[in-house]
Amino acid sequence: MSKPEMLKDEKLKNSLTPHPLSFFGAYFIPLWIAIWAALAIGMVKWFEGMAWWEAIRDWFGGVGPMVFMLIIWIIGIAVTGIIIAVVKIRWRVFFLYLLVLGAGTGLMFWQGWHKGDTYQLFIPLYSAAVAIVGAFFVEIYRRSHKYYITNLRIIFRGGVMKTNERTLRYDKITDVHGSQSVVGKMLGYGTILPITQSGFGLGADSSFAGLAVGANIKDKVGVGVAAGGGKEVQTPRARSFYELHGVHPYRKIKLTIENLVQESTIAPYQKRQVELQEEMVNLLRKTTDNNNKGRY
Repeated sequence: MSKPEMLKDEKLKNSLTPHPLSFFGAYFIPLWIAIWAALAIGMVKWFEGMAWWEAIRDWFGGVGPMVFMLIIWIIGIAVTGIIIAVVKIRWRVFFLYLLVLGAGTGLMFWQGWHKGDTYQLFIPLYSAAVAIVGAFFVEIYRRSHKYYITNLRIIFRGGVMKTNERTLRYDKITDVHGSQSVVGKMLGYGTILPITQSGFGLGADSSFAGLAVGANIKDKVGVGVAAGGGKEVQTPRARSFYELHGVHPYRKIKLTIENLVQESTIAPYQKRQVELQEEMVNLLRKTTDNNNKGRY
């Protein structure tokens, strides 16, 4: 990604990219597929031979360990996808998990690898391949993030197929929000989110609690009671390509931005004072020149 064109009198102070560990959550999404595959195989092997395990197999009609292995693999990843989707409010993760599960299951049965013990080799190898490819794309996405700090503005860029760009002048910044994780404090990286006058950089967290009680009387009458409440809190939030996500060194970068914001707020006042002084000097010169001309 090429560097941005500089404006008149603009100088580049720093060029930044997110720290790799700041994208740990994104790396975890594909890696979990391989981790859970290994855990699922370990659980099936551990359960084999136990009396209750054999009872469950008989109850399901004597199904083999491959079916249980597949069920555990699918349920574990699907449930994780739902949890991530609810927490991050991104259902694309859940649907990507479903795509991976469907493709792997279909390939296994299509090639006949579900017979014998071949599935014990296919599922972990397939999961590991998906994890490696997924982590590779996450790394490309992380590297696409570029932040340019100049003496006049901050330029944010990010995206692989589609590039997102944001330009923010320091005189438009009203607040600078910073955050560090435990690992970030140890390694010196963190996220800096400039908040603008228009409120860009602020999101809303909402929560809801509900209670319902139902009763059925003589199979005819139903009685129900429900109660709920909602709460909304303004929270600093932005996409990773619209904030200085996981930058290093965090303290130094944050201090630099705060100084530049401070300079941009003082500069207009100082500039006006200089202009007034120049006007007064010019007026005094004209008065002095007129007086001198009058004498001669």
